[in-house]
Amino acid sequence: MVKFPGDYPEKRDYETVIQSKIDLGETSLLLVKYISSKSVNIFIGGPEKWCVHCEIMNGKSMGYLVKIRYDILCSLKHNFAKGKDTKQIISLLLQYLNDNYPFVTELNFNDLSTKKCDNKYDVNLAVMTYLYSDKTWYEKNFDAYLAPYSISTMNHYIDTYNKAKLIPWDDMKDTISINYTDIEDLYNKSETWQKFFKTIYDRLDIADFCNEISPWLDSFILKYFNNLQGLNYLMPVKNKNIKYKELEYIKKGGRYTRKNTRKLNIDYK
Repeated sequence: MVKFPGDYPEKRDYETVIQSKIDLGETSLLLVKYISSKSVNIFIGGPEKWCVHCEIMNGKSMGYLVKIRYDILCSLKHNFAKGKDTKQIISLLLQYLNDNYPFVTELNFNDLSTKKCDNKYDVNLAVMTYLYSDKTWYEKNFDAYLAPYSISTMNHYIDTYNKAKLIPWDDMKDTISINYTDIEDLYNKSETWQKFFKTIYDRLDIADFCNEISPWLDSFILKYFNNLQGLNYLMPVKNKNIKYKELEYIKKGGRYTRKNTRKLNIDYK
């Protein structure tokens, strides 16, 4: 049987599969665990497609955030929204691990995240966020940090990136094209890239900022930075103060029965 992106894997002979319905505010999700003697693979999404895949090794403190993907089918109500719901589903995973697998303290992952701007361009989310905050999206939102063996590589990327700020505007303007009053003056007065891009970001909303940088960001990355996708990051697993209900999942007919309830506070912003 051909499997397409986001399809749940077939159960293997040595695995036990457990399905649960997760109620999280106005969102309902399907959580599927493939359990073997050595590992647990956790998928979170809808009945047809998953959006998060995490693997934990029994008794090991490090787990693996294998992949995060966006699909409108990644909820039981088919109302999954990119951005807010993606952040929410990652927070749910961290809370679920904290509650049910407390021996897992961090998740190892590669940052392959992208964002589709309103102008239909796809941008590298890690780099876009780094431009104005000096942090990737996962560092900014989930306190992720570089794995020790990736630090020296990142330092090399940052050194190249910082040196590029010394390039005169007359040369840099061939790459950077931003509709901003007195852009040359801002570039020349900004001692760092972060100050330059943060000033622009603060005058726009995130959607407009995305639209402004998306047409030339790939070229900028190639010439002066890096896409950061070859680096490994670690995300701490900790209490996210999320309230959710885990229920028995019945695919067709019948009623959902409550399995357990977490009574915690949550902020969906």
